[in-house]
Amino acid sequence: MYRRRDKALKRSALVWLGLTLLFALVASFGVVRTLRVQQEMVDVVVARREILPFEAIDEGMVEIISRPRAAVPADAFRDLAAVVGRHARGLILPGSDLRPGHLWETAVPRDRSRLAVSLTGLGLPGQRAFAVPFDANTAVGGLLVPGDRVDLVAHVRAGDILLAKTVAANIQVLDVIAGQDRGGAGTAVLVVTPALAEELAWVLQNGVLRLALNPFHADEEAAATPGVSADSFLERHGVRVLPPGTGQPAPRR
Repeated sequence: MYRRRDKALKRSALVWLGLTLLFALVASFGVVRTLRVQQEMVDVVVARREILPFEAIDEGMVEIISRPRAAVPADAFRDLAAVVGRHARGLILPGSDLRPGHLWETAVPRDRSRLAVSLTGLGLPGQRAFAVPFDANTAVGGLLVPGDRVDLVAHVRAGDILLAKTVAANIQVLDVIAGQDRGGAGTAVLVVTPALAEELAWVLQNGVLRLALNPFHADEEAAATPGVSADSFLERHGVRVLPPGTGQPAPRR
C-alpha cells in the first residue's frame, strides 16, 4: 500500500516538474520575442525644430530617424511625403514623432495666409476674423494671447447719452499682433459673425471698445447685462443730481 502511494507521489511530482518546465519555456520564448520587438528598428518622421500652430511643413522642418519599434506609435508617419506641405494643428516640439492628429486633414492652398489656415481649421464657415486695435487700457494690459476668450464692452455716445454695454461674450482671440512687445498696444484678431463685425466697426468708429478677459469655463449668462448710462449709474449708486439753479432733480434720460 505504501509503495503504491510512493509511486503515485512520484508520478505527480514528475507531472508538476514537466508542467513547470513547459511554463518556463513558454515564458522565456515570450521574453525573447519581446526583446526582439524592442530591439527592432523602424523609420519614423520626426520634427527637426519647433513647428508653430498652423505653420506649413516643409522638408527642412522634418526628418526620418530610426527608433525601436516598441517606442514608435502605430500611426506615426514613416514617409516625408505624407507630411510635407500639410499644416500643423498645434505646437509640435523638436524630436516629436509626427502623427495624423498633429496635422490638419484638409489640404490648404499654399497662397493662403497662416491666419486663413487658422480660421479655416476652426470648422466654422460662418465666422470671420476681425481685427480690433487695443492698448494697455482697453485690453487687460495688452497681455492677451491667441486662444484667450474675451467679452466685448462698447462705450459709445448716442446723441447726448453715453452708454457702456457688453455687446458680445466669450469671443475667441484667434491671433494677437504685437501687444506686450509694444508697451501693451497691438491688434487682437477676433472670431466673430459678420453681423457682429458690423457692430464692432460702428463702435470703433464712434466710441471705444474694451476687451474683458474670460476665465476658463466662463458663464456667458453673467455677461447678459442691461448696460450702464449716466442715469442708471447714478441711480444704481443712490445719487440724484440737481440741475444748476433749481431745487428739482434733473429729469431722467
